[in-house]
Parts: sequence; C-alpha cells; structure tokens
Amino acid sequence: PESHQKVLDMLGSPNASPRRLGQLVAEDVGMSARIVQLANSAYFGRPGRIHDPVQAVLFLGVKTVEAMVLTEGIFARLDPALVKAFGVSALQAHCLRVSMLARKICTDLQFSVEQTEAASTAGILHDAGKIVLVSQMTKVYEEAIHRSRMQERPLYDIEHELIGISHAELAGAMLQLWAIPAEIIEAAACHHHPSDAVSN
Repeated sequence: PESHQKVLDMLGSPNASPRRLGQLVAEDVGMSARIVQLANSAYFGRPGRIHDPVQAVLFLGVKTVEAMVLTEGIFARLDPALVKAFGVSALQAHCLRVSMLARKICTDLQFSVEQTEAASTAGILHDAGKIVLVSQMTKVYEEAIHRSRMQERPLYDIEHELIGISHAELAGAMLQLWAIPAEIIEAAACHHHPSDAVSN
C-alpha cells in the first residue's frame, strides 16, 4: 500500500525522525490505530495514556514501528481467502503479543533502550517466514501444517522435510535482505533453537 511505502521511504531517509514518522503513520487510519493500540497495551505499562501516532512512535521506537510497517505490508498483500484459511489474523496477533512480552521482560531485567527495542522488533518479525510460505508455497505449507498436527511434531521439523528450510530460517534470510540489524535477524532465525545463536 502507498501509505506503507511512504513510511518505509521515510525510514530509509537520513532526515527520518520519530515525530515525522508519527505524522506519516497518522495518514493511514488502520496503521495508526494498530500502533496506538500496541503502545497502549498493558504489557507496556501505559494503558490508555497514548492517544496519537506521534506519541506512539516516540514511545515504541523507530525500529519497532518499522517492523510493524514491514509486516503490515506483507499481510496486506495476502489473498483474503488465504488470510482466513491459515488464520493469519491470529498469527499477526501472536507476533504482537510476543513483541509485547519481549519488551516487558527486557524492561523488568533493566535492559538498555536499544536492547529492549531490538527484542520487541524481533518479536514482531519472528514468524514473518510463515507469511511467505502461505503466499508462495500454499499447498506444500498446508501439507506441512497437516502433518505437524497428525504426527504431533513441531511444524519447523516438517518444514525442513518438505521445503528444506524452516519458517524461522526463512524469516532470518528475508530480514537480511531488508537490512535489519544482525541481532534481530539472529533472534528471528533462531527462535526455535536459541542455543544456535552466536551472540548473547
């Protein structure tokens, strides 16, 4: 969508600022509502106190908002029939919950602002590979989900057998193409096998 592209262009500009980003977000009612809703989540400890997108961007941080815009762009391109068939709305909600919980854990452990934002961003993006599989390998991915349920085995194991790559690894490769910071790529790529991560 055009509004998402405007935000991404702003993020790639040397003149990008949280305030200007918030103003651009405000031009898209749907995106604006979701970002304000996320900022007001009880997980973030500020329920109901943020009322406009500029405040929300300042609170969440540019990287978290960038991750939301990237995933929103992917979701928006999906065929509505696939969204319904694969429960994509529930997946999107799951990614936001992971982001919120990651931020809360980092805050409780008194991590730096940068570490907290990176963890929150990784939470939003960690299952982005599933959306690619839904859209580009629909039948194979449908079979992977079916086998995972029938055999009571992790989906990422079945993905490896049928496709040769897991949704987590695919997310890592995609985020690398998007020039996302290395620690976020690693968190997404290794979220089923954290011990494989090189960094802390």
